[in-house]
Amino acid sequence: NPMLKKRFLHILSEYRRVYQMKDCIINNNIIDAGKILIESHDSLKHNYEVSCKEIDFLIDISIEYPDWYGGRIMGGGFGGCTINLISNKSVDQYVDLINRSYRNEFGLDLEVYLI
Repeated sequence: NPMLKKRFLHILSEYRRVYQMKDCIINNNIIDAGKILIESHDSLKHNYEVSCKEIDFLIDISIEYPDWYGGRIMGGGFGGCTINLISNKSVDQYVDLINRSYRNEFGLDLEVYLI
């Protein structure tokens, strides 16, 4: 079954990414951690098929932001939240960019939680 194959591919690749992320965190490797988040989102979008246009929009505009290392859909899927890895020096500018862009595209304001 092609759909089950895609789902299983996501599960296996996500399992591998969890261990890679652990190593990135231990070694303070923010660049590779960001790449892992992007790979995870791509798999969730294409293999698990739980993303949506709003979430993909946020990831797509973020990819072009120079101090954004990576991000992915977060939570139960099918929209809602993204988690993003941003340089501390650019957080305010990034939040302003995504807020303005999202409001222009969808007519809605975002809620942003800094952690």
